[in-house]
Amino acid sequence: PKTQQTSGPLDLTLVAFGANGRVQSFPAQRGVLAARCPYFHAMFEGGRFAESDAKEVALPETNPDALEIILQHLHGGTVDLGT
Repeated sequence: PKTQQTSGPLDLTLVAFGANGRVQSFPAQRGVLAARCPYFHAMFEGGRFAESDAKEVALPETNPDALEIILQHLHGGTVDLGT
């Protein structure tokens, strides 16, 4: 999936485990996610959670299509909602 519009290292993989059993991986930039989303900021900053240093983060019960849209938005890309 094409999700990155910013430059910099893709230092993280998010793995969405959809309710229907579908699993999809997304490369991402930890710093971009932390800077642009309070959820990811809490997850990655401060070292309080194991995810703060993980190279791969599992997101159970996460719709892969929805995560792709969120990542497109957070990485500065355009989002086509099909409207």
